[in-house]
Amino acid sequence: MAHSQDLGWIVDALIDLNTYCEREGLEDISDHLIEAIESIAPSVRNLPATVSHTGPAPEHQKVLEVLEQRG
Repeated sequence: MAHSQDLGWIVDALIDLNTYCEREGLEDISDHLIEAIESIAPSVRNLPATVSHTGPAPEHQKVLEVLEQRG
């Protein structure tokens, strides 16, 4: 299995896909993406969400807040 540092991009990609789905009204797909993010995120939780290491992008922050609310 890849190291967590190799998987950080997956969470970013899923968040981007989720943002697109929410914008397009694809709630069912968005729900599945949130579940996938919840499943994967603990493995890469300590990694920054952006390449610049300045913190999460605004669209990522929304998903991170949803994940935080779900516990």
